[in-house]
Amino acid sequence: SACGDGSIKLWDLGLQQNPWRAFTEHSKEVHGLSWNLVNREIFASASWDGTIKLWNPLVRGSLATWGEHEGQVYDVKFAPHSATSMASAGGDRTVRLWDSRSARCTAPLVGHTHEVLSLDWNKYEPHTIAA
Repeated sequence: SACGDGSIKLWDLGLQQNPWRAFTEHSKEVHGLSWNLVNREIFASASWDGTIKLWNPLVRGSLATWGEHEGQVYDVKFAPHSATSMASAGGDRTVRLWDSRSARCTAPLVGHTHEVLSLDWNKYEPHTIAA
């Protein structure tokens, strides 16, 4: 779950003791989370602190951090058919494409006149995003 205090909590519905893990590296609200459907060991978070972070539930700290949006990051989604491709929606009116192996945004998509609040990949057309 994404929290207003900047934390992320992981819940295992098969356990009685929950949450079973908490991450606290974001400095502002976490607004979006996305599990990687291909590499099930990682998930990404989007925060109002302007960053996207990559996580492994079994590792205490984040694996990577990207901060190229100018302002809040409202959403992040892994591409459903890729182990490394992500897209993010930002308060800077951009959608940005990312490769989790790269330290930089691979492509900014410019076309909105207001903040981009959410996005989703088309599960049937791997190169199509709605934002």
